[in-house]
Amino acid sequence: MAIRRNLSPNPALKNNTTGNATNWTSSPSGYTRQTSVSGMSRTTGFGGSGAIDIVTTPRFAAVAGAQYMASIQVKTGASNTFKMLINWYAGVDSGSFISNSGTSVPFTVNGTQRCEIGPFTAPAGAGAGYLRIIELDSTTVTLTALMVEQTNASGNTYFDGDTTGASWEGTAGNSTSILSSGAETATWVDSGSVFVSPSGPTGGDAASFNATASIVASGTVPEVVTWADSGLIFSVDYDPRRGRNRIFARGLPAAGVRAVIESRPENKTAWRQVRGGKVPLVAGAFTRTVDDYEFIAGRDNTYRIRVLSTPENVTEVAISSVTVTLPATNPGVWLKFIVQPALNQQVQLIDWGEIARVGRTTLYDVVGRTDPVAVTDVHSSRRITVTLRTSTNTEADRLDDALSQGRPLFLHVPDPLALPSMYAVAGDYAATRPSKTTSVRFWQVALIEVSPPPASAVAPPTTWQNILDAYDTWQDVIDAFPTWQDVVS
Repeated sequence: MAIRRNLSPNPALKNNTTGNATNWTSSPSGYTRQTSVSGMSRTTGFGGSGAIDIVTTPRFAAVAGAQYMASIQVKTGASNTFKMLINWYAGVDSGSFISNSGTSVPFTVNGTQRCEIGPFTAPAGAGAGYLRIIELDSTTVTLTALMVEQTNASGNTYFDGDTTGASWEGTAGNSTSILSSGAETATWVDSGSVFVSPSGPTGGDAASFNATASIVASGTVPEVVTWADSGLIFSVDYDPRRGRNRIFARGLPAAGVRAVIESRPENKTAWRQVRGGKVPLVAGAFTRTVDDYEFIAGRDNTYRIRVLSTPENVTEVAISSVTVTLPATNPGVWLKFIVQPALNQQVQLIDWGEIARVGRTTLYDVVGRTDPVAVTDVHSSRRITVTLRTSTNTEADRLDDALSQGRPLFLHVPDPLALPSMYAVAGDYAATRPSKTTSVRFWQVALIEVSPPPASAVAPPTTWQNILDAYDTWQDVIDAFPTWQDVVS
């Protein structure tokens, strides 16, 4: 099940204006905590009057390289213009200022409106951020229902720990909160044997039971039951750093020895096994996270976990199945290298040429015949030349390094775009500059479609040699990864 998290530690001033590192503050003075607020998502808020007040909210925890959006509900007594931005700091409770994002996004509100900014990428070294509101020009303003999320899409419905289906992660009103999203369905198909009492379900009847109940296997009656386990955690999230959907689960049946993860896009019926989607289970939990680099971008994708009680190379016995849908993400165009994901990068696709196939037909003229004899074969794979744009020398060096490796690549394109996703190898490529002094370059990359690598081809574990090959200094490693867990993933 996907989890949304509101990172604001005091989102609607439920109890007070207290937050980590700082309170809700205003300078010059004139703003205080308000109660009995009407017509807004919550009845408490922060407001007052006075021109060009600067309002700052408590810091939220952030991870460098991750994306964040901020959302706040605004109620004004008259037309009001203001700007919003996120300031980034090195730490939640301390640490110096680094930079800001959205410098500054303007809004005009007359009445009640939700205003959102982002998503913005937290800069290198960032460990926290806070929302800053400047240039308020109305005499009366109320601010409430703040949300800060690590996300890749705007327009989310507000929630905090008081929302149905959500919970506070600490003190109610003074902590972060989580909300489970997506409809989780879980089924348990017992293909072994079941002992039932005369008053219980018989034959193929459907029955429901709490996960703390038990079934004694001694008969041969196949039972179909619904499994409701409050301990199940099924996480499916998009990772913008590598361009992948990450799947993890625990709380699965203890009898399971392995799981198979499959996916399908919306409006499709056939399931596709995710590359690397066979994972061992220990105590009902994945032994590793499953990464899907080949999902259909721009469409909802449903993932299914089938828990098996049998090892490889024997007849499968499925004991449970769990499905969850990850809403559509449109992460742009990516070049992905399945066996070396450290090279994965989002690219700016400017244009592409004709999509061509080379013919494999040979004609032979025969003496005394007008028509030649044709020897035919299937046409070649698709050929295409794409135009990519890099804005900086760093981007150019990274793209050149990835293409020069000679590895097969996956051109991953959002579904609505008229260019197909494909596995390919890069042929000749070259970069040109629109002017002599600019760092911008336009790359012409010839791609030849190839067969996908076998399902067994997955990203190898990170080794020290991988790190040495990819980074010049330890400081580069520290700048790129906030934790060791991020390094190995």
